[in-house]
Amino acid sequence: GLQAPFDYGYGFILDEEGAGASFGHGGTARGINFAFRCFPETGITFVLFCNQDNGAFDDLRRNTLKLITGKR
Repeated sequence: GLQAPFDYGYGFILDEEGAGASFGHGGTARGINFAFRCFPETGITFVLFCNQDNGAFDDLRRNTLKLITGKR
């Protein structure tokens, strides 16, 4: 199974970071990238779609989650 700091259950990634507990799901395929994270304690929902494989998706996802969670 997966090790902390996250777990996987019922099709969702379960995590606990600076903004509190969150859940979500994401995936990639050639030319398609998707991320969904919900932070119920703060009321923030993060959804990102991208149709490019040039690294922009990973950078935007990582930096936005840093802003939400305060985790550097």
